[in-house]
Amino acid sequence: MEKHDLGNLKKFRKRLKMLKLALRNTLNPPFKDKQYFLENNSELTQTDRNISGSLMRVDHAGEIAAQGLYVGQALFARDEITYKFLMDASQEEFEHLEACYQRLSELGEKESRLSPIWFVGSVIIGSYFGLRGDKSSLGFVAETERQVANHLMGQLGKVPSKDLKTKNLLKSMINDEKAHGEEAKNRGGVIKSDNVRTIMTLVSEVMKQISYKF
Repeated sequence: MEKHDLGNLKKFRKRLKMLKLALRNTLNPPFKDKQYFLENNSELTQTDRNISGSLMRVDHAGEIAAQGLYVGQALFARDEITYKFLMDASQEEFEHLEACYQRLSELGEKESRLSPIWFVGSVIIGSYFGLRGDKSSLGFVAETERQVANHLMGQLGKVPSKDLKTKNLLKSMINDEKAHGEEAKNRGGVIKSDNVRTIMTLVSEVMKQISYKF
């Protein structure tokens, strides 16, 4: 076997190991072992908590999906620099995942029962764009992060006015999403078809509607 083939085989094994680790860390992360306490904020009514909790469940599901997308794209990244960018962005999104889980717990809510489906489905979608090449993959990141930032900005107006902790979390996440999207564009990311944007919007809308309740 040629050195080139051996190198590709070694790289693929490394990435499969990465996928396995991501699956475990996303669906059974170590931060679930931490003890979070219900927030003692007398200004929030139970209705306020329910609204914020449902919104945060959607965002937590979105962060589960983000892990799947980045991992799927990284699995088939052609260039090691692109691979590193995707994995670094995934790690930053993992911090969002933990923050969303903590906020959910503080509000007395649970994560979506369909989390495994969001993750696996997103790995498949991410892999599809990864196989299309690094420019398409980076373009997908840029468009995804644009849509996520817009979604989060829309949620700011839905969070009860006195729930400042959730609002501040969303604002922080918006800044990070915008930064990821801009970096992906600066790295040459392109979306060649408006159909991709439309499909992404429809898929995300389905996930948002379902995870809000389940």
